[in-house]
Amino acid sequence: MAKDYCTPEEASEIMSLTLAEMGGYNNFRPELLKRLPKGSKVILARDGSVCVYVISPMTLDECVTRDLLKADECNLKSIDFGGQNISVYRIWWD
Repeated sequence: MAKDYCTPEEASEIMSLTLAEMGGYNNFRPELLKRLPKGSKVILARDGSVCVYVISPMTLDECVTRDLLKADECNLKSIDFGGQNISVYRIWWD
């Protein structure tokens, strides 16, 4: 898991550069991260596959978000990040 947040736009750019040689990863496409609500904070991760943790300024419908981002999973979780316990949406692509 990354040690800092980024915006959805920054996350999209970072993942585009990371996956440039591969051309993508299953249903994951970096540009889909730009569909997250404005003001979201993204933590890049790899949980066996591509994964992001999202802190959203609004409540997200997990099913709608999963479908919008073509993800396999979207769940609200509590994680330790920088010594703080925070609530995030874990979005994962297999």
